[in-house]
Amino acid sequence: MTDRRTADERISAQPAMEPGTEGYWKVWGARVADVRPGDLVMLKYSDEPGTVFSYVVGERVRRPEYQGRPVLMDTVRPKFSDQVTGEEFTIGAMQPIVLLRWGTHNTLADSVR
Repeated sequence: MTDRRTADERISAQPAMEPGTEGYWKVWGARVADVRPGDLVMLKYSDEPGTVFSYVVGERVRRPEYQGRPVLMDTVRPKFSDQVTGEEFTIGAMQPIVLLRWGTHNTLADSVR
């Protein structure tokens, strides 16, 4: 069964955790290149500075090729879909993000136990 809760609902439902507890952990030093399906991402955009947008990352959305070549914007500002709402959103390559990943630790390495 698919979890249909939004990112905000998932975070609100999670209690304080001790190290080694399974749950959503804030990943320090994450960049847009580290984002993968299932992550929770929080963003701010310069045109709406007081608003925080939160998403449950679904799939990466590729833009159509231009003259047979990949579009540079897929590197500079990749596009993703929200797993729950289907809404598409972008993350700039230099944009600060907050990334929460399901696991037992707060690093990008999957090898930490």
